[in-house]
Amino acid sequence: MNIFTLISGLALLAITVIPPALASDVTSDITIVEHSAWVRATPPGAKTTAIYLSLENHSDTEINLVAAKSNISKRLELHTHLQEDGMMKMRQVDSIIAAPGGIVDLKPHGLHIMVFNVSETLKEGDSVALTLQFENRDNLELTVPVSKKGPSSKDHHKHADHKQKPAKHSTKEHGSENEHSH
Repeated sequence: MNIFTLISGLALLAITVIPPALASDVTSDITIVEHSAWVRATPPGAKTTAIYLSLENHSDTEINLVAAKSNISKRLELHTHLQEDGMMKMRQVDSIIAAPGGIVDLKPHGLHIMVFNVSETLKEGDSVALTLQFENRDNLELTVPVSKKGPSSKDHHKHADHKQKPAKHSTKEHGSENEHSH
């Protein structure tokens, strides 16, 4: 075996071993890092699930997540939970905004990507393709693992060293646009 063959083989192995959901991706003038991305596993027959992840904006401009696509459904929506009349209610939002230098956590009981009409039962250990679509930015494609409870605490990215800014989302209610901070 010559040295060129050995180096080529090692490079190919390194590329295939790094899980896409843990990799960084440069989208034009910003870097978005996904931490602990996961899709909630579904029991047989369930038609909805949710996708969770953290996005880190390393740029000095806002980024605006406006949509998501996946191989498991044709209908994905950006959602949040709101306290309304003493009850928690889920609401669709038009976008999720990451402030410059900020982190946006999409997590249970908060901002998330809602998936409707799931095409198959999602079992722990499976993975799904996800494309995040941003306003005025390139799409970000990643592979997200399926889990029953999400990442373990040892795998979850710690945000302690980061200056976390509140996430914002925009909604349209009765024809007017509102912006909310969390």
